[in-house]
Amino acid sequence: MTTQDPNMQPAPPQQPAQYAPNPYLQQPAPRKSSNSLVVGLLASGLVIVIVALALSLIRPAGLFPTGTVACAESGGTAFEVSVNVNVVSVVLPGAQPKATLDIYSDYMCPYCGQFERANQLDLERLLEAGKIKVNYHLMSFLDSTSEGTKYSTRAASDALEVAKNAPGSFLAFHNGLFDNQPSEGTTGVPDEDLAWLAQRLGVPASVTAAFSTMGNEPAITQGTQADFNDIDGTPAVMLNGTQLEQTSEKNFMTKGTLKQVIEEAIR
Repeated sequence: MTTQDPNMQPAPPQQPAQYAPNPYLQQPAPRKSSNSLVVGLLASGLVIVIVALALSLIRPAGLFPTGTVACAESGGTAFEVSVNVNVVSVVLPGAQPKATLDIYSDYMCPYCGQFERANQLDLERLLEAGKIKVNYHLMSFLDSTSEGTKYSTRAASDALEVAKNAPGSFLAFHNGLFDNQPSEGTTGVPDEDLAWLAQRLGVPASVTAAFSTMGNEPAITQGTQADFNDIDGTPAVMLNGTQLEQTSEKNFMTKGTLKQVIEEAIR
């Protein structure tokens, strides 16, 4: 049996890998550090409100893996929502935010889920205050990890459909997808479950009826390829054009860190 020296200091915890790499590169893009999360700042006028209420909604057995689903609901604030290819922009009407966030993510990416869940509430408060603008880049490069069901494309196409035709529910649905994110390497969430989730968050059935068609797949594919001209993995966040390196002192997977960086930038 090995005994531990009582005077020995415990090793600091290792940081997890921080992003899913760009599959369009023949060689993996070199990371600028072992814990590199690309975060940058762009300034313009767009804001989001995401009131994430933890609801436990019962779903018929066999659909969502746990039989329940945690949902994010919008908090009643009206936002302007616009779509450009695969980018959904959300802004508080009349606000003049000093910072613009561009958030790049894939709904199957586990690191994106970790990042989103850590920062949803902070971003919501900044958005409600009119301090930031957010552009959501809906990407799909992890289809190969969903056993042939193309979950990344299906989820992104559905989110884009909601943004176009039920914009008041986009933020709630976006957060709900990450709050109920399937494990990488599984078939993901079936179309009927995605439609059910969306309807529970206020999306009309006339909109969710289009989910199974994946009508936004061309835009998602085109946008994903274009986004990889600017980033080398997800999650990536740009803030006013300045890329931020994740370090042991600035871990953007930890609640409060990104908010602090944003607030320092807009002082």
